Amino acid sequence: MMKERGVSVVVVGLVFAALPFVMQLSRIVFATLSDFWGRKPFFISSGFLNIVSCLVFYFAHTPLEYLMGKVSEGTKEGAL
Repeated sequence: MMKERGVSVVVVGLVFAALPFVMQLSRIVFATLSDFWGRKPFFISSGFLNIVSCLVFYFAHTPLEYLMGKVSEGTKEGAL
């Protein structure tokens, strides 16, 4: 879809590389915080971020908007 809109291959690669990077960083932070607060807040935030990422992907038309979807999806995966 992004290739059809004229987005370069480099930008597509950077957008898709954001997911594992954000997921690993957020997983480290959430693991530390869950030792203090417990797991329940992070299960709730994972469900909320799932809704947010679906909405962002649904309305995304530019690479930056799609990147925000990947960031929210990576944060969701890190919170789980």
